[in-house]
Amino acid sequence: MYLLIVQKASNKPLGFVRSKVVDMPARTVWLRFAMGNKAAWGRGYAREALLLFLDWLFFEQNMHRITLETYAMNERAVNFFKKIGFAQEGVLRHAVYSDGKYHDIISLGLLKKEFHRAETT
Repeated sequence: MYLLIVQKASNKPLGFVRSKVVDMPARTVWLRFAMGNKAAWGRGYAREALLLFLDWLFFEQNMHRITLETYAMNERAVNFFKKIGFAQEGVLRHAVYSDGKYHDIISLGLLKKEFHRAETT
């Protein structure tokens, strides 16, 4: 599934969320999330969009686990996902080469039992 995140008032695209079931018997989903429109940063759009999508995955689609990865150098993203409730599960050391340097990728996961709708909305 690939969804565009759009601001209601202006109908402007702000980012996207993409998911793929990687193990149906285990009800595990891989997630990719980005807010490409920098004007939308810090305004709560990313939080609202991700919480709504996680709520749908966990409670409408009955998924058990969501996993995602982000660049370790993107501290803003790492902190954002941790505030939502994701736990760091691993580091893929020197997994990407960019601008003449190797960078780590952080692996994060969230279980249904760890996701608290009332506390995160």
